[in-house]
Amino acid sequence: LVILRSRKVLTILGLCALISMGITYGMWRYTYNLNLERERERAMSIVATGAAQFDAKDLDQLYTIDDIKKPEYAKVIKKLNEIRSQNERVAYAWVFRPASGKLGYWEYVADADSLDPFAKIDANYDGVIDEKDELQYPGVLYAPFDPYFDEALRGPFSTPDINSDQYGTYFTTSAP
Repeated sequence: LVILRSRKVLTILGLCALISMGITYGMWRYTYNLNLERERERAMSIVATGAAQFDAKDLDQLYTIDDIKKPEYAKVIKKLNEIRSQNERVAYAWVFRPASGKLGYWEYVADADSLDPFAKIDANYDGVIDEKDELQYPGVLYAPFDPYFDEALRGPFSTPDINSDQYGTYFTTSAP
């Protein structure tokens, strides 16, 4: 009789523990998704207000490596760095445009870290300066790894998935 009660009690306690674990996981997952969505919305707000700060005439001056000598290049880089420094947790800031005549490709217009694109810096903060730290300059082609990149042409957009590459783990947020 005592053994039967012990098994019953242990079974009930085990079921309660499983239910508790399931509820805890569900709450954690819900909170995780809620926080991720909040961060996406925050990032979309940053890029939407940031994009409006650029003059299209300045961006239209930047197409090749030679354009880094133009005052418009320094002006755009300065603005990217201002946006980044005014918003914590923004690690990287770039300006892209669809590459002319190259479907599926985009080209860099400016990279906040590339006032001098030939400088040797640890761009991905991994403690090693190597080919993964290459800085970008106007005209460098980029093939997006996600199918959502073109969404940014329609309005502020953030990728639904978290991505990882040599620069870290993040979600990409863009605005026209």
